[in-house]
Amino acid sequence: MNWIQAAVITASILAFQTICGQIHLNDTSTLAISSVSATGTAVNDKMNELQSKLKLGLTKEEVQALFTEQFEIAYNSDSENGSDSYWKYEYFKVPGYDRTDDLPAHADHVIDYDALVNKQIGAYLYMEWKNNKLILYSIAYVNPKDHEVQLYVMGHDGTASDRPVSP
Repeated sequence: MNWIQAAVITASILAFQTICGQIHLNDTSTLAISSVSATGTAVNDKMNELQSKLKLGLTKEEVQALFTEQFEIAYNSDSENGSDSYWKYEYFKVPGYDRTDDLPAHADHVIDYDALVNKQIGAYLYMEWKNNKLILYSIAYVNPKDHEVQLYVMGHDGTASDRPVSP
């Protein structure tokens, strides 16, 4: 490797680390990405996208058509709204991160506060369905301005709220 190649690689590593992750040499002396987290801008962009696309009353098929990401079925939900099914999306998730299945404290409707604070997840979308229609959704994320965990909720009555939450 000549000095120009080494300089390009070094600059690339520094740029990547500055915006979103860590790179190190693994056991085989190759570069490996050990974590990837979202920047505040990326989370804001995702929030704006989700809020602009999601509308109460959309069908499951309509919501699936809006996103390239695959939803996961959410379990152990605790809806008071008569919901009959639940979905979740985890955005900017660090590869290999899986939430501890410690019910009921870590049920899918409960915010994964530690993962958000520790940048293992950039944003968490939770949706409730009734008769194949979206009746409620929430987005948990870290506010890039104050680095506090926030919860945006579009309630079943069409009222939106966005407030800080604590563990």
